[in-house]
Amino acid sequence: MSSKCPVYLNPYDYAKRSASIEGDILLSQFKRFQKLINLEYSNPVLQVDIHFENDATGKAWIKGTLKGKVSLLCQRCLDDMDYQFTINLDHLFCDSEQCLEDYKHLDVILAEVDTQTRLSDLLEDELLLELPAVAKHEKDCVHGKAAKQMVDSFEQDNKKQQKNNPFAVLKDKFN
Repeated sequence: MSSKCPVYLNPYDYAKRSASIEGDILLSQFKRFQKLINLEYSNPVLQVDIHFENDATGKAWIKGTLKGKVSLLCQRCLDDMDYQFTINLDHLFCDSEQCLEDYKHLDVILAEVDTQTRLSDLLEDELLLELPAVAKHEKDCVHGKAAKQMVDSFEQDNKKQQKNNPFAVLKDKFN
């Protein structure tokens, strides 16, 4: 069992050895994922507990969990919101297009047998799929800071318009 997460690995070799990886990976390794989260307020690490194994037919698998907590922008109130997730992995590695067709009913990762693969590349798609299509707080969040600022700004603009109304003087004369 390894406590340090490797940058590159060969999943087929890891499966032959029934290797496990437990540890933390910095979110800074996931460039596409970073663009969708507020990295400043997110936990900077992803907890990884994955195991590689061969099944009875000799096919290589990756199984395990990814856990993390990130900050997303709520689309209702425009405030930051915490989003905790646990992703369960159960993927088969295939080395050919034919293998992909044969096992299309499973979650399959295409990886060549004799090639090193970035661990972050294996995991980033799973992270992207985990994010909600529209991030929003579970409970009503209409009174968020950003929404309150917009309402306050709108009210201030209305007050300014009322003060600057040149006909306001005539209103008092006719009543």
